[in-house]
Amino acid sequence: PPFPPPPSPPPCDWARGMVLLDGTEESALQQIVGASSGSRWCKSLNGNEAACRNAYIARDDQAGGRVYSRCEYYGSTCRASGEQFHCLAPPQPPPAPPPPRPPPPPSPMPPMRGQDCERCRLCEELLKDASFVFRAMWGSEPWHKWDPAQGLRGSCFERQRDNHAQWQHADTYFADTVSGTHCYNNWYEGNSGDLGVAHQPPHFAHPAPALLGFDESIEWFCSNAGGTESGHAEKCVQASINMLALFGRRVPYNICRNLEWQVCAAQGRLPGQGRRGIIFAHAPNQLDFRNSPRLGHCSGWSGNKNCRGNNGYSTDSIFFLEVCLYSKMCSNRADLFNLRAGQEWHCDFDQYAFLDLSRILRTPPERRRGVIG
Repeated sequence: PPFPPPPSPPPCDWARGMVLLDGTEESALQQIVGASSGSRWCKSLNGNEAACRNAYIARDDQAGGRVYSRCEYYGSTCRASGEQFHCLAPPQPPPAPPPPRPPPPPSPMPPMRGQDCERCRLCEELLKDASFVFRAMWGSEPWHKWDPAQGLRGSCFERQRDNHAQWQHADTYFADTVSGTHCYNNWYEGNSGDLGVAHQPPHFAHPAPALLGFDESIEWFCSNAGGTESGHAEKCVQASINMLALFGRRVPYNICRNLEWQVCAAQGRLPGQGRRGIIFAHAPNQLDFRNSPRLGHCSGWSGNKNCRGNNGYSTDSIFFLEVCLYSKMCSNRADLFNLRAGQEWHCDFDQYAFLDLSRILRTPPERRRGVIG
């Protein structure tokens, strides 16, 4: 006759109320009795006799049960006992399901759609106000304010882009800008390595949209788009993102270069842009043009060491100005203030609005308010 099956191990009733030491399950213990690994777990209770006598270690076996060994206290040392028990593990309750994720915070209410939007009117007002900080940012010297005592000659409109010591008529600047004369330019000139070589725009792996925002939001966006390089500009190029990063002396940065780049992006003419549009790493409808400490102060980065001496401007103020410039020269300006951060947008470029902008900007600044300090 067949042999009767071996009796099942008894339940582990003795373990009730005792503490199973963490980390001793399954492969963590190959053997228990006399195993240094078992003693190691018990040794964690050295000097605590009460806890040691109420603790045990365990491993699963192939028969569906467990092998247990108590911890014993010897002198001042807690060690694995030489005695082992083979018994059925008590049924374990199923793990509790993870708590439900909290609902996402509600998105801020976007402004009303339509061409007559409040922020559009505010941008128009600030661009026309010669005493506001925006007008002072069009100085001829990189990162310096426009000196009203010099009249139009103190602006960047009347300086040649690649020969800063030579004058030109402001009409030439605005005509070249709207026609895209300088769009196929290396907008990273002056950066280190091959990226900064003049007349050699970088190669993008994919069509590259134009990106605007605060410095930290641009850094975050390009990192999340796949950029792993350490440099600000290199990271965005690697992620197939167009950004403006002029640091050279042949074509020094100023707000005139900024407007050129923006018009090229609005018309889809940046190198490698293809059919891609414009992305804002920080949503335009989240900007506070009235009370933000980031506007009209040296907040962000500046190429002017005397920026805080009421003589320059910085990158945070530039982003506010960029948004208002697009609000002026794009006929779908209201849609600009309905965008989410990271949402792609295509500007419907309005040449008549740009012509009006060029007339507004030629008036020198007035020293009344909006001082950069």
